[in-house]
Amino acid sequence: MHVHGSEQSNRCWRESGDIVSTRDIDSASRTHWHTLSLVSGVAGALINGYFNRDIQRVESEAVLETEQVKGDAALDLERLKFETGLILKALNTTEQPDAVKRLKFFAKAGLIPRYEKRVLTLAEEAQGAAVPTITLEKGQGVPVEPISSRYLELSQAIVRLEHNDSGPCAGVLLRPWHVLTSGICGTGTDDDSTITARIGSAPGTLIPVSKIFKPSGQDFAVLTLDGAPGKDLEFLDLAKVRDPRQGEALFIIHPYAEGDLVVSQAGCIAGPLMGTDFAYKCPTAFGTAGAIIFSTKDLAPLGMVDRFGIDQTFTDIGIRLSPLVPKITSAMSGDPATSNLP
Repeated sequence: MHVHGSEQSNRCWRESGDIVSTRDIDSASRTHWHTLSLVSGVAGALINGYFNRDIQRVESEAVLETEQVKGDAALDLERLKFETGLILKALNTTEQPDAVKRLKFFAKAGLIPRYEKRVLTLAEEAQGAAVPTITLEKGQGVPVEPISSRYLELSQAIVRLEHNDSGPCAGVLLRPWHVLTSGICGTGTDDDSTITARIGSAPGTLIPVSKIFKPSGQDFAVLTLDGAPGKDLEFLDLAKVRDPRQGEALFIIHPYAEGDLVVSQAGCIAGPLMGTDFAYKCPTAFGTAGAIIFSTKDLAPLGMVDRFGIDQTFTDIGIRLSPLVPKITSAMSGDPATSNLP
C-alpha cells in the first residue's frame, strides 16, 4: 500500500506502550545536541580559564622575579659605587700613611665589605708600602673656587673636623657648641678625644669634641664642642631647609688642601629624590663628607654630602635634610648644654 510522505512523517511506533512520533524524536535530538554544546562550551571555558589563570600566575611571577633582579642589581651597583668611592677618596692624599690609616678605618668599620680583606692585607703588609696615593693639586682634577662675598656669611658656619682614624670631614655649626655632620664622620663614643674641630679661618682654632650624639640607624651625628667657641659665628638656619629640585644648580662649601675653605659649584646639579637621600653631581675632594649642599638660587640648605665618586663620572648621593630637621632639633634639645642657650 502506498504511504504518503505526510503520513510517513507522522508514522508512529509503539515503544513500551508509548507512542513516539518522529517529530518528537527530532526535537529531543536537537535539545540533546544543544545541551551537549552548552556543556562542552562551559567545560571548555572553565578549562581555558584554569590554564589561563595558571599562565598569568607564571607570567606575574616571572615579572616580579625580573623586577627583583633589576632592583638587586641597582642596589649592588650603588653599594659598589659607594665602596669604590670611599677607597678612591682615601687614596686622594700626598701622604701614604694617611691613606693607609683611612683605608684601615673604612675596612674595620664595615664600610667596604666587598674589598675589606684585600684592603686590610695591602694596608698591613710592609706597613702599607703597596698602597698607592692619588695626588690632586689645587685646581687640578677638582674645580674649586675661593669663597666669594655671596657665600662669605655661610662659610662662617662651616667646621673642619679631624678624626684620628678616618681623616678629615666637614660639619656645620647649629649652635655655639653644636656641629652637624654625617654619620660616617661621627663615629666614636661620648667624650671621644679622637675627634677635634677647627673653626674660623685656616688654620683655625682647634676645639675638642666632648660629646657625640648619633641616633641608631640615622645618617647624621650632632657633636658637642667644649665651651661655646662658635658664639660669634654664623649658624645654619634649619628653618630654611627644603628638598632639592631636580635640575637645580648646587654649591658646596668645604675644606680643601691645607684646610682652606673653598666652593665647588662648577657642574653641580641636583638629581632625583631617592627616599631619604637624593642624587646629585658635584666634583669635590677628600674630606667633604658631612658638608652642606646648598641651592645656588636661594642659598637654601638642601642636604649633606654622604656617598661620593672621584669625579663627574659618578653620581653622588646626598642625605636630605628636610626629614632630619625634627630629629636634629630633638638631639640638640636633649643635650644638657642646650640649657645654656640665651
